[in-house]
Amino acid sequence: MRNLQGGLWLIQREKPSLMILAEAENIAESEAELRALKAVVRLPVVLLGSGEQSAIVRTLLAGADAYLPWSSEPALLLSHLRALLRRATAQAKSYSIA
Repeated sequence: MRNLQGGLWLIQREKPSLMILAEAENIAESEAELRALKAVVRLPVVLLGSGEQSAIVRTLLAGADAYLPWSSEPALLLSHLRALLRRATAQAKSYSIA
């Protein structure tokens, strides 16, 4: 994996609202990274990659919250990010209700 420990340290320090990951050259590596990340962090994850249907399916099944091809328009990426942030905020509020 591509330095998961360093990424986890950075997450603890910066406390991001979501993560954007680049697809690894080997899709199995991306799947493993997503599973490991989702096991310890509760953050929305967007994966950017080739856009091949098999890669999209495999990474979504591995835990990605969204997958967009590198060729996506910036407006499409932003709309996905905003939707994920809205959903994460709504979920956080529902967890805090006693």
